[in-house]
Amino acid sequence: VDIRGLCVDTRSGKEKVYWSEYETLPTGKIRKCELDGSAVTDVKINMQDVTGLSIDTTNDKLFYLDGQIRSCDFDGNNAAVVVTINNNNVSSLCIDNTNGKIYWLDAADGVKKIFRANLDGTSIEEIVTENLLLPNLTGDLHSGALTIDETNSKLYWSDTNANLVNNEYHSVVTTFIRNDEAIETRPSER
Repeated sequence: VDIRGLCVDTRSGKEKVYWSEYETLPTGKIRKCELDGSAVTDVKINMQDVTGLSIDTTNDKLFYLDGQIRSCDFDGNNAAVVVTINNNNVSSLCIDNTNGKIYWLDAADGVKKIFRANLDGTSIEEIVTENLLLPNLTGDLHSGALTIDETNSKLYWSDTNANLVNNEYHSVVTTFIRNDEAIETRPSER
């Protein structure tokens, strides 16, 4: 079993860990359990490869990537496409609950970019199109991860095989970090 997505809901009364598993098509699934690992149950089964999970705490929805950006209730019901993707190179997503945005990493045409949209899928925009390195020479465009620090208004992303972590969000500075050491800080071009 290959674990592809992971997120945690720590809100009082809703504490759960969610993850996606993948073996072979169509055996992908989203599962959940209590924070102590007990009460493992399936949320959605017979799915394509789910590569990302994130929680919309404002609308009580679980967002996931399976070639499209979708949302569902925490029990798997009411699944809906939020953003239609016209390629199969989308990986990693995160939700900014404070500002009502969803972010995702897309490597269409061999060029990695970070996009964002409103939680209902409207107002799609490319926000980072430079300094994203292709992960390796084997064609694995799905490498990379996104996460958000809402407290400090930072979006962090990685280029897995470049061993690189970047951050930029509402700030005016981009910092490139390699092996726990800042290697470059410069004003954002935005």
